[in-house]
Order: sequence, then C-alpha cells, then structure tokens
Amino acid sequence: MSRIRQILLEFVFSDAFRDLDPQHTVPSQISDGTQQVTIEPDGSVPVTTTNVLADAYQNLDPQFPLPIQIGDGTLQTTLESDGSVPVTGQLRITPIVISPLFLLTDEVTMDAASIGDTSITVSDATNIVDGSHLVITDSTSDVFHIGDVVGAPAGLVVTLDTPLGFNFDALSNVTVGEHNMALSVGTLAAPVIFQARVPTALQSTNAFDTWRIMFSAITSSLGDLSEFGDGPALTNGIVLRKKNADGTFFNIHNAKTNGDLKEMMFDFDLLTAIGQGADGFSGRFSLDKLGGIIRLEQGDDLQLLIQDDMTTRVVTLGLLAEGGVASG
Repeated sequence: MSRIRQILLEFVFSDAFRDLDPQHTVPSQISDGTQQVTIEPDGSVPVTTTNVLADAYQNLDPQFPLPIQIGDGTLQTTLESDGSVPVTGQLRITPIVISPLFLLTDEVTMDAASIGDTSITVSDATNIVDGSHLVITDSTSDVFHIGDVVGAPAGLVVTLDTPLGFNFDALSNVTVGEHNMALSVGTLAAPVIFQARVPTALQSTNAFDTWRIMFSAITSSLGDLSEFGDGPALTNGIVLRKKNADGTFFNIHNAKTNGDLKEMMFDFDLLTAIGQGADGFSGRFSLDKLGGIIRLEQGDDLQLLIQDDMTTRVVTLGLLAEGGVASG
C-alpha cells in the first residue's frame, strides 16, 4: 500500500488511526509532502480539511483509477473522480442530535432530577403547556435533554414525554418553545422566527453539525406544486438561514410554494390521505449530498422565518434538524 493510500485511510477513518499506524501517537501530523492535517487526540480530523489530501491522490498513486472504494476493513467510503470524499465518509461517529426548530417562549430553571425521571419541577410554569418543547441543559456539566411536555403542568411539576437520560443538578436551564409553525402569522417587517441552537451546556466546548433537515406538514386537502400546503402560494416566503454569532446571516433558501421546496430538496413528496388519513407533504434536505454541513457554534442559530399567514395553508408544519455533536 502506498503512503498516500495509508494517509487517506487515516484521514477518512480517523478513529482507526492508532490501529492502522500504531507507532504514531496522537495528536499527529499527516502530510502528502505539501499540505498537512492533524489527527486530534480523540481521533478526529477537522471537517474543513476535506480535500487537503484527496486532490494529491491521482498524482501520487496514478495506477488506481477513480472513483475507488477505500476502507479500514470495517468502514469504507468512495474517493470520487474529482478527488473529493463525501462528508459522511469524513465524519467520525459522534453523539446524534435530532432537534426541532422551535419558537422560543420562555427560559426557566428546575430542581435537581435523576436518570429515568419523567417529570421535573420548574421555577415558573406560566408559559409551559401541553406539547411545549423543552431543551434542558445541566448547570454543572455538558449533558442535555430534548423532548416535549405531556399534559398541562400540575403547579410547577411538568411531565416529560421521554425519561431523562442523565442526572441534572439544581438550577439547570430549561428552554421552552413551540414547534408547530402552522400557528404562526408573520410579515416581512415582523417575521416569526423558529430556531435550533447548540444546547447551553455545550456552547463553550462543542458544536452541532447539521447534516440534514426534515420538513413535514399535515394539510386539510391535497395540495399541488403551485400552492404552499393546500393554500395559496406565500407572498413573502419562508426563509431558511443561519444566524451567525456576530449578528450576520447566511440565507440558504426562500420558498413560496411546494414546488420551491421540491426544487431545494428534490427528496420531497406531496402525500395523499389513505382511508381516513391526512393529506400533507414531507421532505428531506440532505446537506451532505451538497458536500457540506451547517455547523452551529456558540451564538449561532439555524433559523426558519415565517413571513406569511400559515394558518390557512397547513394544519401542522415542523422542521427537524438532524446531525451530531462535534468538538468546537
């Protein structure tokens, strides 16, 4: 095996680095003689180094035509004809995070709670209702919980739809929100903003890499590509964007019709009710198919702006950001 093939194996499957090259300790520099990247102590390689070594492959190992499969005996990925490696092949296994985009309605604290608890006691339940979305972040560690509320609070006691996976100390932060976008009436001047962000406990040391965004809606009847939901096309549109910590924005797409969503995602379907079921639509915006991700670090938000009246177009509308925790 040539050295560049060894390097590519280390680069793509960084968790296997010590098995493939045990005489090297980490962190360690690997290089093609011109450029170099670092294998970190946890075995990760920065995503920003995607093509540092891949472009050199054909020059250093011309007897192997592209595309080819490369692997460590367990995992494999494809080195494409243009020298690129798919993002899903570069990322090491990380804790998975699935978070709805939600409208922030309150932030409160809670009493200490234990692993397996299905209820918490909060400092103020005024803005917590049946179906509220909660993000709980521990006050002293980097653990967090994402879930919804079941039923109305009993005083300050809130019932969770998912048991806690960790112990939470007193004064842990509880972010409260609403994730049904169908209830929103926004304008250009006053949009309703739904967001996903890195849980507070993780913000200083970790990032959230969004690999794909799932769209889903229920409608009263079957819509078509010229409508939004089953109602008229939006006037101003919904805007998917990233809010940066410095106050700037990166606008990703504006959609005014089901057809616009289809163009953005391709993986988009208008759904016909079966029997007594509901009509609607669903879509999967796979960022890795575009060769990228949306990385959320401290102070960043993934946002959807509602700039029209959604109440006449959809019964429910929600977005899920799916990805994983990455070292910041």
